[in-house]
Formats: sequence, structure tokens, C-alpha cells
Amino acid sequence: MLGGPSPEPRPEHLARVDRRLREAQADELRRAVVRGELEAYRLEVRHFEDLLEQQQVPELTKLPLLRQSSGRIVDFLVETHPAAGGAARGLIRRVQRYFRYGSLRGLDPGDTDVILRLQHAFYVRRIEELQHEEESIEDRLRSSSFERLVEEHRDLSSRHFEAALRERYQDLSRVTYDPGRLWGGSVFTQFSRDYPVIASTCHALPGAIGPDALLDYVIIDEASQVDLLAAAPVLARCRRLVVVGDSRQLGQISAEAGRGRDAPHPAFDYMAHSMLSSLHARYGDNLPKTLLREHYRCDPAIIGYCNKAFYAGALIPFTRPGDERPMTVVRTAAGNHMRRHQTGGRSNRREVDVIEDEVIPHYCKGFEESQIGIAAPYNQQVDLTRETVTVAADVATVHKYQGRQKPVMILTTVLDETRSGRSGLEFVDDARLVNVAVSRAAEKFVLVTNNDLLPSSRHLRDLIGYIGYQNPDQDVVDSDVLSVFDLLYQNYDRRLDGFASRRRFEIANPAEDIVWTLLHELLSEPEYAHLVVARQMLLRTLLPNLNGLTPDQERFVRNGASLDFVVYNRISNLPWLAIEVDGFRYHANDPVQLRRDRLKDQIFEDRALGLLRLPTTTSRVETQIREALKEAERRWLDRS
Repeated sequence: MLGGPSPEPRPEHLARVDRRLREAQADELRRAVVRGELEAYRLEVRHFEDLLEQQQVPELTKLPLLRQSSGRIVDFLVETHPAAGGAARGLIRRVQRYFRYGSLRGLDPGDTDVILRLQHAFYVRRIEELQHEEESIEDRLRSSSFERLVEEHRDLSSRHFEAALRERYQDLSRVTYDPGRLWGGSVFTQFSRDYPVIASTCHALPGAIGPDALLDYVIIDEASQVDLLAAAPVLARCRRLVVVGDSRQLGQISAEAGRGRDAPHPAFDYMAHSMLSSLHARYGDNLPKTLLREHYRCDPAIIGYCNKAFYAGALIPFTRPGDERPMTVVRTAAGNHMRRHQTGGRSNRREVDVIEDEVIPHYCKGFEESQIGIAAPYNQQVDLTRETVTVAADVATVHKYQGRQKPVMILTTVLDETRSGRSGLEFVDDARLVNVAVSRAAEKFVLVTNNDLLPSSRHLRDLIGYIGYQNPDQDVVDSDVLSVFDLLYQNYDRRLDGFASRRRFEIANPAEDIVWTLLHELLSEPEYAHLVVARQMLLRTLLPNLNGLTPDQERFVRNGASLDFVVYNRISNLPWLAIEVDGFRYHANDPVQLRRDRLKDQIFEDRALGLLRLPTTTSRVETQIREALKEAERRWLDRS
């Protein structure tokens, strides 16, 4: 009939479209992963090419290995690394390498110029491989008519749902209910049949459905902000519970007033726990959990910080990068500008002036005033910003921004380097507050902070380092050491593990194995969660240039000097601490090696970078590493 309901789709038709859509969605997911990897490699190779340019590394030409796959290039670099036995010895091994890598005539794998150019070739090939994979996925998605498939699936699903609703309601008469008389078994039972889905707050739900009603499912959203006192009556009225929330975002604020006896179990302490964290504390890993990995809101670089810092890289951004730099750090003029109020809280007029005079005019061009959000950790800073800033931006505390977003977000950190300012770090530098503040920005994030860049902080300092790494042309953090080439050395580590398992006739250094294992155990602790470790890093890749080195030091660096382990910040990629495992035979009992060690020690001292030497005869390995990591923290504070 013209204008009537659409016919219900055949089940087999809907199942067939659903299967095709799931296959296409798997391709779409892989495309998002590949795009993320591509952006990461493109950024890292920009830093690497800056190194090649500053150190004037000559080109390599007419080498078959340069045209091979990225994996094959890394295999060669690992196989010829001193940690894997060094250059080929013997006719059989040279023949094997010829068939595996092609002609290597004239190539010296101990020459760092050669190594750097091969490492660059790895980046070039890896980017080409990822581009090819992205194009192949795009072709498959086009051939499957992905957008049309999504629309067809949506239409079929809607028709199926509408048919189910017609079947349920077409023979029922409409009943008008009195909201004040829903209590009572028979009335609410009839009401829930007519209206099977109820939207309510946790506070209102128990009173709305009465003391005897029992719901099949209750879904609690934003559960990290739901306190236990509000949640408990809801739990008594459901058979099954689905909790949706993020423990890495801000929790509820519970008033101390009215607190009674101690909680019967630590997990039920409503001052310490939200609904979400209480469930984690009570059931731990026994609680079924699903991480919603796909992210559709923020620019990849913006959510990339949160992903690295708080989600262990588990998120997959489906957004595409914008044309302009999405993250910026703006420093105030030198000096301590924070004011602490007698009524509590803090404000910083200089940061507000910077937002008004510099940030909004220069970094918010092209955005409507209503698209700009300004977040502050303190209400006093919010009030001062509202009084001062003349544009109609949306100004609120970070807590009030949870669950919201803006195309542009500006975060003012307020604090300075006075003792009073540093005392506010526990609140302002809270991981959940920083995570929420950054992830509110869809297209652009601007951090306004003091001239010293809050060196005593941890999460804000990592954020500043991350922004600096994302913007190689912006002088955010002054340093005479390079960021670690994270993706490159991840590939090294994987190949080193695989190569070690193939070596039947050579035994890896057991002392290094012990330190490698111990480092992973230490860095899994919460205190060191922002740090990771890489093996056998070329010393030259940590130096922006070779200026200032003595002739002996330069020859040493150019001649393949490497480091057993380098601990670095996985968010900013900044090196933290180098560790050398010194055996008696090859160090204390070898004058030549002792001279090399002194050269390396002097380079690290001149660059103010930590170097820990662990003799194989020591019995305090863990203690020494912990002390060295603390000293590295103090060293970075001094550098700042």
C-alpha cells in the first residue's frame, strides 16, 4: 500500500548483508591501524632525516640491500650488530649473506654512516609497504561498495526493528499512566511491557519504579562519576548490570558530610571509589570487560597522547589528521605569576592575558567563538578568565568538561615554580584530569603554562615533551640529545629476539639477559609506567650533531659505539638513562676497552645524560637501577 510500512527483510538477506559488512568493517579497522602506523613512521623519519642532515651523512648508492623489504634491511642490521656476532666471518657465512642480501661489496657494517643510511632505507621501505597496504585496503573497500553496504545494512536493520515493534504493539491499546501511581507490582509490570526502555538518573530511578520492581538490565553510563550511594539502590532493582565508563577519567566528588561507619569492605568505601572503581576493586580480573578501542572524535595526534600515556596504545583512531599543527605549547613570560586565594584555589592573570592576547588571535583562527573551549583546574581561574577574555568562548573547569568536547580546547595550568605553586601539582598534574583536558579537543589543543614548563610535574611534563616531538619545528624543550627512534628500535628488539633463538652456536650474554629481564619487571611498576627500554642503541642516534666532540670521541662515535640498554620516556621519546653491563674480562681487565669506556663516560657527562655501569660482579643490581632512575629524574629537572 502506498505510504504504508516497508516490508520486513528476509532473514537470509539481512544475514548476508551483515556478513559482508563485518568483512568490510574488518578492512576499515585495519585501514585505521595502517594509517596510524603511517603517520607515526612519517613523523619519526622527519626526526631521523634531521639527524642525517645535521651530521651530514653521505648517501649510499648502488646497493641491492637498499631495494629490499624493511624487514630484510633490519635483519641485516641486527645480524651484523656486535651483539649478534658482528660482521660475517668465514666463506660460508659470506655466501649465505650474499644470497640473502645481495652484493655487499665495499659495505662496512661497522661504519655508522652506513648504518644510519640503512636505517633510513628501513623507514623509506616501511612507509612504502604501509602505503601499499593502505591502497590495497582502499581498493577492497571500494569494490565492496562500503558506504552503500553500510546504508543498506542500516535500512534493513531499521525495517527489521520496525517490524518487531509492529508485531509487539499493533494489537495493544494505548494506556495513559499517572506518573504518581506507577508503584505497585501490576501497574509497573504493565507499564514496563508498554515502555520496556526507561531513561533515568541513578538518583531518580528507585523512586520512579517503586521498591518491588526488578528490571532485566540496567546500563549505567559515565560510571566513573557515579558514586556508590547513588548506585547501590539501583543495583537492588536489576537482574543484570552493564557498566560503561572510563577509570582513566575523572571520578565522582563525594562530600565528607554524612559519612558513617567504616565500609564493610575496602571496595565499598564511597569516599574512595566510584561505581566503576568499586567494581574493579571488588572483582578485579574476574569481571568481564570490553575495551571500546575505536575512537572517532579527536585528531589522531591529540588522542595519540592519551593513547600513549593512559591506554597503552590500545585505542585506534578513525579520524584523519588535519592540515595544521593540532597541538601547541604557549609559555608565559619568565616569572612566578600564580596567586593563591585565602578562600582556597589559585589563579594566574598572566596566563589569562596570554590566552586573550596571543592564543585566541593566533591559534584559533578559522574557528567560531562558540567552538573554543577554555578549561582550568580551579574555579578562581575560570572566574578570572570569564571576566577578562572578551570572546564568547566556553570557560569551565576540567571536571565540568568531562563528557563534552570542543573543536578547540585551551588548557591553562595556573601553577608556577614557587613552593605554593608546586604544592598544587598533586591536583593539577593528576593523570585523569590531564587525560580529560586533552581529550576534550577535537581538532586543536593549546596548552598555556609557565615559562619553566612545570619541570616538577610528570603528566604535564610528558604532555609538553609529546607536543614537542609532534612538532619538530617548534622549540618546546631545549635539548642537546635526540629523542629515541622508537619505531626503529622496536623492530630491532623483535629481530634480536628472533635472531637469538636461531643462534645454535653462540650464547647470549647471561648478565645482559638478567638486566633485560629485571628492567622489564621494574618498568612494569606504576612509578615507571611512562618508561620503556630498548637494546643495543647506536650512540650516534642520540646526538643531534657531533659538534663539540674531541677527535677521539668523534672517531669512537663513528666507529659503531652502542649502548647495551637505553631507558626512555615512551610518551615524549626522550632518553632517560643508558645502562652498560661491564664484564671483568672485557672491561676492567682490558686497557683498550677501558679507554673506550672513558670516552663514552665523558660524552654522557658533557651531554648531561645519565649512564649507569653495572659490573657483572655487583650484587645490588636492582637497587642501583632504581637509584639511577631517580637520579635521572633529578637530572631532567635540572635540565629544565
